[in-house]
Amino acid sequence: MRYAAVYQCNNASSIGPTRSVRWVDWKMIARLFVDPILSFAGGINPNVDGVASKPWISEADLLGNAASAGVRISSRVAPDNLYTSTQALYAMFERKTAPPRPIFDSARHLRRTPTPAASVGINFSYGTDVIWQ
Repeated sequence: MRYAAVYQCNNASSIGPTRSVRWVDWKMIARLFVDPILSFAGGINPNVDGVASKPWISEADLLGNAASAGVRISSRVAPDNLYTSTQALYAMFERKTAPPRPIFDSARHLRRTPTPAASVGINFSYGTDVIWQ
């Protein structure tokens, strides 16, 4: 199971685990944003080259040009131990001084009295259950 994290309002001190770039990341998700930073950890050549070919993406490959923005944590094993932060990514791209204009507005959809949960699960597909704890 892969996921994409979008930081549009606040800074995050720990982002990860950061994994390889996929076609959908640079071809579809990043396109929703104006001049995004796309952070990833390598990938197959067509995808890494695809990101590099888009002048509107600020490429942050934590196994390449952005290695200084990545950190390996000891509580997880590779490849799931590579993390970064918004501060480290913004430091690589000096012209980016603030998060992008938000494209998601979830405030209208929040419950007035949210229900705490210890975990949330989704039966994603046959043989693949996704659980967040």
